[in-house]
Amino acid sequence: LGCGDGTTEGFVNTIFPAFTIEAIDISAESIAIAEKKPIRQTHFTIYDGSTIPFEDNYFDIVFVASVLHHINFEHHPGILKEMHRVLKPGGRLYLFEHNPINPVTRYFVKTCIFDKDARLLDYSYSKKLLHGAAFRNIERKFILFFPRNGILSKLLKWEDKLGWLPLGGQYLFRAIK
Repeated sequence: LGCGDGTTEGFVNTIFPAFTIEAIDISAESIAIAEKKPIRQTHFTIYDGSTIPFEDNYFDIVFVASVLHHINFEHHPGILKEMHRVLKPGGRLYLFEHNPINPVTRYFVKTCIFDKDARLLDYSYSKKLLHGAAFRNIERKFILFFPRNGILSKLLKWEDKLGWLPLGGQYLFRAIK
């Protein structure tokens, strides 16, 4: 959900080539860019931003990365319920968002042209959304503590042990329908 230009779908397809990927976004321009990429078993669809255009219990996984901060807060409960609706029983939701507690994240969001209207979501707010949409087995982890390049990248081996610490650049939730 919120596939943008298809970059993530290309990565997922490389790691999981047997997956069929249904990627949706409200931006016709982004979908047009994504459709030009040669990604096997991937279909890109424009949608209205409120009703996910698939039947109930359709997906094994719903993946949404750094999207909710672009959506008005009043629409969050509805879109989370839509994600729940299209997941099969036992299906998993993977939700990634920028962590507003992290000062570097706040700086990057503030200076990024794509995020000029973004409003970051506190992880406790996201957890409440998941509960409100009837997800269960909700697990949270903080990620992106260190740069991927440069001298500090040597600390990456410690990131997995820091998942409990609410200072990572992003957080992720895994939840089950």
